[in-house]
Amino acid sequence: MIERYCDVVYQRMNGKTLIRSLKLEQQPTILNSEEEELMCPKSRAHRKRFILALVVGVSGQVSGINAILFYAKSILLHITQDGILAQRYCFYLGLAQTAVTLLSGLYLDKFGKRTFMLIGQLIILGTLFVLFLVYIIAPKLETLLIAMIFVHIVGFSLSLGPIIWTYISEILKEQAMIIAVIWSLTFLSAISTEILMQKVGFGYLCLIYFVLELLAFLYVYRFML
Repeated sequence: MIERYCDVVYQRMNGKTLIRSLKLEQQPTILNSEEEELMCPKSRAHRKRFILALVVGVSGQVSGINAILFYAKSILLHITQDGILAQRYCFYLGLAQTAVTLLSGLYLDKFGKRTFMLIGQLIILGTLFVLFLVYIIAPKLETLLIAMIFVHIVGFSLSLGPIIWTYISEILKEQAMIIAVIWSLTFLSAISTEILMQKVGFGYLCLIYFVLELLAFLYVYRFML
């Protein structure tokens, strides 16, 4: 109300009203007790929002998306044994991610971020577990492996991809720590994925991501509104 009134009187360029608008603008904002509690870093409500924002941010990093996107060509080349075909699938992965992200953005407000978040995480969990089983038990099922990678990208693009940053900015004003953690995990994922794939294999790496993402999903299901 005050900001809108100030804009009007500035446009009128009236001396008396201009002085009054400046005085109004200098008045301190009065917060109710609930808003004060959310703004206080030591309050329980603020801590709950901070932890939820942290879990939402971390869940995107432990979904396995970085491993798949950073090393898509290597993974697909190992599956298909065809460099040209692997490159073509990488291109299709990028198209799928872009299209689904744009499409989900159109319906986020209609169905709610929580709905998209939980559905997307369930898709991610399902694909990670199937990738683990198939890669360990029947690695020659190339079509199924490639299909699961595409479905995983779809799940991420429906939920974590478009939601993480918007949701964190909605529930938390001070985001520096969350952003630092997310980018630190992105860096660690980039340098550790290849090492882990060499040590334990892509299948067991999917299992590790499955367990971590399951923990994040349970927390989001319990506390995300």
